[in-house]
Amino acid sequence: MAARRQHINPGPENMSLLTQQQNHISEQIWNGDDSRELRSHRSCAVDDGLLPPCIVPYLIQAGFYGVSRVGHFEYVRPLIRALVERRRPETHTFHFPQGECTITLQDVALQLAVLGTLYRELCKAANPETEEIAGCLSLLHVWAWDRFPKLAPPRPPPRDPLAHIYQPLPPLAASSILQIDWTPYSSMFERGQIPNEYLQHPDIWRASVPLLNFATVEWHHSVLRQFGMTQPIPGPPRDLSDMHGLSLRNKSDQT
Repeated sequence: MAARRQHINPGPENMSLLTQQQNHISEQIWNGDDSRELRSHRSCAVDDGLLPPCIVPYLIQAGFYGVSRVGHFEYVRPLIRALVERRRPETHTFHFPQGECTITLQDVALQLAVLGTLYRELCKAANPETEEIAGCLSLLHVWAWDRFPKLAPPRPPPRDPLAHIYQPLPPLAASSILQIDWTPYSSMFERGQIPNEYLQHPDIWRASVPLLNFATVEWHHSVLRQFGMTQPIPGPPRDLSDMHGLSLRNKSDQT
């Protein structure tokens, strides 16, 4: 007797919400084509990894000194690819077996332009024809390492001459690689390890609003589970297909 063939449907089962599956990189991979090499843009780093001392006071005054301490590290291309393959442009969330999660305004504090640009680049990278990804990939790495601690590399010793003004970060929790830390900042809030200027108006972190960066328009979608709240069944995602194609690059005659 011939063996019965079992046809597996990779999903999504309901195409009314995830309408861009046919143009998603996961569709190409499921059909056996995993040949795309997604390259990443990267800016030049300072040789010694330290900021010029003359600009440090201005960064502190502007509230961006903590962000500047992220510094330079090598991007992990397999991690970028894995996240891109699991991100949906329709909902701006990563789809994992444990549930959906995403990068929110809480993760970037005041850097709205940074988040909007990263959203756009992740949406573009979901298309199999896209060969490069730009945006703040440092944020993407740190976000993933906070939620999947087992994927994070060992922390190097601090080289920041002003590192003493920040309290040391707590040790990474021993958890399964597949376990998501839904609220990685909770212990830092309790210990007072996050400057107060980043904790003003926390309700904004969960706002459903458009992120505008010049010609880039991306919708900020909040996953309540990441704030320790019960996640209800979300409504249909907003259709931003027209906005995804909007760009003013190399168009000096438009205002």
